[in-house]
Amino acid sequence: MQHILADVKELIPEFFYLPEMFRNENRFALGVRQDGKMVDDVVLPPWAASADEFIARHRQALESDFVSANLHHWIDLIFGVKQQGSAAEAAANVFFYLTYEGRVDLEAVEDAAERAALQTQISEFGQTPQQLFTTPHPPRHSQSFSVARPLHWGDVPFGKPFACVPVGRSALFRVSVCGDAHDRRVVAIDHTMAYSLAWPIVLRAGRPMSASSARRLCSMELRATDLQRSNACCILSTRTRHMIVSGLQIDGALSLSSIDGKDRSTTAGVHSRPITCSACSGSMVITGGQDCICVIWHVSDTRKAVAELILRGHTAAIEAVSISVSMGVAASAAASLVLLHSASDGILLRSLQQRESVEHLHLASNPLLVIVGSGSILACLSLSGRKLWECVLQGVRIAAVTADGSLLLAGSASGEIKMWDLLTHGAPVCALQPAPSGISSIFAVGNEVYVGTQEGTLLAFGLDGLR
Repeated sequence: MQHILADVKELIPEFFYLPEMFRNENRFALGVRQDGKMVDDVVLPPWAASADEFIARHRQALESDFVSANLHHWIDLIFGVKQQGSAAEAAANVFFYLTYEGRVDLEAVEDAAERAALQTQISEFGQTPQQLFTTPHPPRHSQSFSVARPLHWGDVPFGKPFACVPVGRSALFRVSVCGDAHDRRVVAIDHTMAYSLAWPIVLRAGRPMSASSARRLCSMELRATDLQRSNACCILSTRTRHMIVSGLQIDGALSLSSIDGKDRSTTAGVHSRPITCSACSGSMVITGGQDCICVIWHVSDTRKAVAELILRGHTAAIEAVSISVSMGVAASAAASLVLLHSASDGILLRSLQQRESVEHLHLASNPLLVIVGSGSILACLSLSGRKLWECVLQGVRIAAVTADGSLLLAGSASGEIKMWDLLTHGAPVCALQPAPSGISSIFAVGNEVYVGTQEGTLLAFGLDGLR
């Protein structure tokens, strides 16, 4: 194929999130080709088995470390120092002069015919963006989490825990990890206490040190069996800090606390009834309440929560919520109805009616999926509500999605832990060694999975043998 320098094309955003654009789902009559075949679905390259896989691979490539490491070169060409001048000539990045801002003053052209011709040329050739940078753009930092390999207890085969630490007094219903390679922290919450562990675990005489516990962070205690109300708590994590987000107040107030319990703030007056569920992503928190509304909060560096959006549409108490900053989507479930809202302006994007009451709700960023759970079934849906595949685990207690969106993990009441690959239509990956009691929480970071159990034990698994 001959390469034409003047023929410049770019991929529109839909190439990275909308598989429906490649399918003729409404069966429109698009005509017949010269060879007699009907024009229908877009013919995909051999490496893509479906439009969903095509989009997932595109998005995976776009958000890869390689692209992150070279993104500044593209910025230099489009918006920066290589857009114009000698640097542009050296990079073969020169276009027709009418495409550049300020090259022609149309108001100064007196001849109407000449002005009309220039306007036609500009509209046909398009325009280059405004030049924003005059010096080389610095490279972007990799988005990969810097994972420190925790201390292994001998040679542990893949699928078996490399650490097993008794932490709480009862079910660890939330677990999270933050910090860098030199200062890692694991935070776990049971029904009365938040626990903070230094990681790697330090051994003394061949045994791990006991976990250091923070002060009680919840103003109302939970019964050990009250799992429904435990959903009102979550852990907001960044690379350098943890905050406990608690919605256990009877008046619907939202509380934030540092892991040591010293810094606390409470915001009331938004929810009129108790908060029933919460979830975090970046600096954003979404809460759902018995008052049938969801609230999106922004958490500042001063540990203050500001209510930014109130989402309505449900007629029953909210049972599950999820939010994704990268996708810009907030999801909520009440009974069998799932609503998807824009996380930036609160616009309703989609209403997804399910057959059964939704118990688990997650958003996966790559591929873009909505994961709903009922009973023993975790169903993966597209953002348009189309059911893609199902993952089955008897007695699903808790589910989680890895940060890169590639794996779905779930734990059962009997202690089973299974994983599915979201990039290959939910193909089973493996089953980790069963826990000694039911699974109550799962958190994945880098190539590690941290699991909290009903009896208060923290298990850590490595995925190095998997990916």
